[in-house]
Amino acid sequence: MLNFSTISLRRTPFQRTAGPLVVDVSSKLLGRLPTENLRMSFRCSHSYPLMTTQQLLEFKDASLFSSTYRDFMEWNNLKILQRGKFFDANLQKYSLEWENTQKYEPLIAHSLARCMLVDHKLNSFPYFDFNIIIVYTELEKAHRLAKLLLDYVEQVNPEQALLQNCCLVPVYNLPASKKERKLEENTDPRISVIDQGILLAESWDCVLEDPVYVILMDDVMKYLSCDLIRWNKDNVWEQMYVEVETLKDRKTATFREMEYWCNISHKLSTPLDLSYKHGSEMYVPTRFTQLLYHLKNSLPEHKLFALGVSRVQPWYYDWLYSREKRAMENTRAYQVYDIFEKQEVETIFISDFKKLKDLYISINDGKKLVTTDSLSDFNEDWMDLAETEEMLGKDLSREYELLQASRLHILRPV
Repeated sequence: MLNFSTISLRRTPFQRTAGPLVVDVSSKLLGRLPTENLRMSFRCSHSYPLMTTQQLLEFKDASLFSSTYRDFMEWNNLKILQRGKFFDANLQKYSLEWENTQKYEPLIAHSLARCMLVDHKLNSFPYFDFNIIIVYTELEKAHRLAKLLLDYVEQVNPEQALLQNCCLVPVYNLPASKKERKLEENTDPRISVIDQGILLAESWDCVLEDPVYVILMDDVMKYLSCDLIRWNKDNVWEQMYVEVETLKDRKTATFREMEYWCNISHKLSTPLDLSYKHGSEMYVPTRFTQLLYHLKNSLPEHKLFALGVSRVQPWYYDWLYSREKRAMENTRAYQVYDIFEKQEVETIFISDFKKLKDLYISINDGKKLVTTDSLSDFNEDWMDLAETEEMLGKDLSREYELLQASRLHILRPV
């Protein structure tokens, strides 16, 4: 069985996802830059107490505070989750058309299961258990995926099924809703849910030395928040902070020295061979960086499968000059809504999977190699449509067509 140290098990909150607010470097969506229409300042220190997402959740009555852009984005998202605004029809009509992976989940699950079974058979069986961890924001979705994976392994290879363990790990800890509590009562007994979220803590208390497959579905990848940095007149990158006066409904953007995690993410993901003009802005994937370090330290023998929408251009493309000082197309980053003016929709960060691959390899010191594929290509390599249809007892030709047209990509072990 999976043996985590210093951790408790319980059924953890279900969090419904949606997709209205997007940070996307390559797209030309209608909207405004996150720093537009703000009162800009360049203070050397914070006027108000600097608070993290976790502190903002704990101290709900904070009237004056300062936070990083990623914490502000994350805090806003979690408030929406807690208020149940994802179910508001008036807000949902403004949502972007995000893929509903539930339509072809059985095909994704069985392809992942086949890939993991082959790897486990070649590298771990019979010396190590078949361990799976699914990191989630939406408990119901994670539970469906886990059940599909476990059912498949039991039918295809009962010998390996005897060794399988599956845990669901939340990204964040939030109070359980009525729907979540109802789901808890009917949770598959083969599945465990970890009590502690993997983010919003300086360290993660789960430790597992054995090989384990870690799955991040698209509902996780698109909600991992980013930081905004800017190249100042002194030729130094500075980080964006937001100062908030809740009673006056006033928000002020400031740029100053980067804090720890933003600096780490910036150093690992910012191109060093390009020139920048003053005022150039760039998003850096701070939360994903933090997550990868947690996986490296707590699950040193993990193998990662991460699904999500990938942008076609690097996140830095639109703000930089090339080595020959030629200006690039000035499309910049756009959002469907301005998070500083309209906070009833959540923010989504669309990642460049090729850059995430480089980031993952760098964080793991080149000892773990991954590659990126379109989800349709990955499934062509690992899918057995006839077998899946026979197991589930239904025709999946329509689901197969939807999967072929999918815009999702996958980061996976080599």
